[in-house]
Amino acid sequence: MDIMSMIGTLFSYAFVLSISAMGIFIFGSIAAEELKMFKHSN
Repeated sequence: MDIMSMIGTLFSYAFVLSISAMGIFIFGSIAAEELKMFKHSN
């Protein structure tokens, strides 16, 4: 495995990880807002 393919693999892994982390973060903030609304309504 040469350097360039190693770097390419690393970048693709980092890209996928950042996308999933961003998705989890957005989902978490939306869920937190929903919970706040739910608690206020009761």
